[in-house]
Amino acid sequence: MMFRPRVLKIEPNRVRVSKRDESFELTLESGTELEARRLLLATGVIDELPAIAGLQELWGVSTLHCPYCHGWEVQDELIALYGKGQVGFYLCVLLKGWSDDLVLCTDGPAYYAMSTLGDIEANDV
Repeated sequence: MMFRPRVLKIEPNRVRVSKRDESFELTLESGTELEARRLLLATGVIDELPAIAGLQELWGVSTLHCPYCHGWEVQDELIALYGKGQVGFYLCVLLKGWSDDLVLCTDGPAYYAMSTLGDIEANDV
């Protein structure tokens, strides 16, 4: 087999993969054989949303899940953060660089150490 510089996206049900010295050999369900220097497996992610009315309808539209992926898009806007416990605090710290207008939603009582509460209040969250 010969290497051709390209990216190939395949979605077979079953694949057999064998590691060779400097490559991977793939045999697809159809019997087609491929060889690759690199192999990337993308198996997908399923988001488990909290039971908050309306969240499902807004997911991916105005409700975003990753500040690294979407933080820049909402810079300098009002951002409501959902996070329980330390996760909420870490989101505040992370997104403070994108917006000065943050609201932390903790889904009930939030128990923070006094030093953490001081940091949240000092940053006007």
